[in-house]
Amino acid sequence: MRDTLNHFIYKTNKVTAFFVFECLALTALALGGINVIFYYLGFIVLLTMIPFFIYCKKEEIKQLVYFSIPLVIVAALVSFGQLYSSTSFLFSNIGLFLAVLSFFLLGFLSRRSKEIKIDYLLISIGAGLAILVIISTVATWINYGMFYSLIYKDTPIYFYNGFPYYITDEMQWLMGLSITEMSLNYTGTFGLLLVPCLMALLFVSPKKERNKFIVLAILGTVGLLSLVTAPNVEALIYILSLLLFAILYRFVKWPLLKKILFWTFIVLCSLGAIAFLIVILNAKGVISNFIVSNAFLNRIFNTNRVIAPINELLSYALKTDNLFGIQSTNLNPLLVETHSFEFEILKEGGLFAFVALLILLVFAFLLVLKYLDKSKDSRDVKMLFAGVLLVFFLFSSFSFDSFPYAHETTTYVSFYRELPTLLVVFILGYIFVPIFVKQDLLPGYLDDEFMARYIIVEKHESKETTSDEYDFVENDDDKNEHDTEVNNNE
Repeated sequence: MRDTLNHFIYKTNKVTAFFVFECLALTALALGGINVIFYYLGFIVLLTMIPFFIYCKKEEIKQLVYFSIPLVIVAALVSFGQLYSSTSFLFSNIGLFLAVLSFFLLGFLSRRSKEIKIDYLLISIGAGLAILVIISTVATWINYGMFYSLIYKDTPIYFYNGFPYYITDEMQWLMGLSITEMSLNYTGTFGLLLVPCLMALLFVSPKKERNKFIVLAILGTVGLLSLVTAPNVEALIYILSLLLFAILYRFVKWPLLKKILFWTFIVLCSLGAIAFLIVILNAKGVISNFIVSNAFLNRIFNTNRVIAPINELLSYALKTDNLFGIQSTNLNPLLVETHSFEFEILKEGGLFAFVALLILLVFAFLLVLKYLDKSKDSRDVKMLFAGVLLVFFLFSSFSFDSFPYAHETTTYVSFYRELPTLLVVFILGYIFVPIFVKQDLLPGYLDDEFMARYIIVEKHESKETTSDEYDFVENDDDKNEHDTEVNNNE
C-alpha cells in the first residue's frame, strides 16, 4: 500500500504542487464577496495532498494533533456559534470550518512535496497580494491622488447619499470585480503582509541571490508604497516593531535573542493577564466604584478608547453567560468596535472560543520560537514567515476594523472569515515543529527513507520500467545502502 501511494505521489506530484500554488495565489488575491469559494477550494486541494501523510512520523502526527486542538475548537465555535446560527449561513459555516483545518494541513503537508519549493510558494502568495494591492493603490491614486490624507486633512468631510464621510479614513479597494471604499485599517493589513519582504533583504545577498533579492524588493516595495502614499500612519507605526525584530535577528546571536523574545513574551502576557483581570472585575462591578473614584485608574479602565469598548463587550458577555457567541437577534454588542481580534471572538464564538484562542496564541509563539531555533530554512525565509506572523497579529490585536465598509457602517466583517487569516493559518502549518517534545522533530523535512524511495521511483521511471519492477526499500540493509546513496548525491 505504501509503495503504491509512493508511486502515485511521484506521478501526480507536479499537478498537486500546481493546485497548491494556484490555491494560495487566488486566496491571496482575496476577491471580496466570494470567500466561501476559497473555503471549499482549500478543502478540495487538501484532498489531493492526503497521500503525503505516509511520510509523516507517528510522533509528529501526534504532536500535530495536540497543537490542533485549540485551533479546531476555535474553528468550530466561530463557524457554528450563535451569531451565525441561521440556516442561511450553513453552507458558509461548513466551508469555513473545513477551510481552517484544510489550510493548516496544506501548510503542514507542503513540506512533504518535492515539487512545492519554498521560493515558488512565497511567490504565489506574494504575487496574489501584490496584484490586489497594486490595483487598489492605483485606483486610489486616480480618484484621491497621492498623500490625500495629508492634502485633505483640514477639509476631510465629503457627502455621499446625503451622509457625511471622512476621506482621510478610507481607501479605494478591489472587492470582487468592483472598486469599493474601505477603511484604512482594513486595507492596511494587505500592505503590511508584504512589508516583511523588505526585512528579509537583510539576509539575502544581491550578488549571489540576485533574482530572489529583486523579487523580495518588488513585493515589499508594493506593500510599503500602498501604506506611504495614503499615508496610513497607524500601519506605518507597526512597521517599526517589524524593523526592530529584523535588526535583532540579523545582529544579535540567537541564544541571547531567544531569551529576549521569550522573557518579553512572558512579561507582556503577565501584564496583559493583570490588566484583563482588572477589566473583568470592573465589568462585574466588583471594583468599579474604586476605579471610578481614582482619576488615573478611571482614565485607563473606563474612559480609555481602547479599554472602554472591551469593557462594554465583556460586561455583556459575563452578565449573559455568553458561552457560544452573541445571539443573532441582539445587535447591540455586535456594534461594539473593540479593534481587537482576540475580543471579537467573544461575539462570534463566546467565552469558550476566547479561552481556546488564547491557548492557540501561546502555542503559536512557542512554535515560531522553535521554528527559528531548529528549522533548516534559510534565515531570509525564517525572517519572512516570522515577520508576517508578528505584524499580522500585532496589527489585528489593536487596529482590526470589524466595520470596514466606508459607506455601509453597519456591515460587520468577521476577522475569522477573512482570507488573509487563512493564509496565516497556512503559514502556521508550514512552519510546524513539534513543541511538546525534547528531541528535534524538524518541520516536515523529507526523511532518508522517503528520499530513498523517491529516488528509486525516479530512476525506474527514467528507464521506462513497469510498476512490477519497482524495488522499494523494505529492510534495514537496503535502507542503509540507499541512505548512503542519498548522502553521496547530496
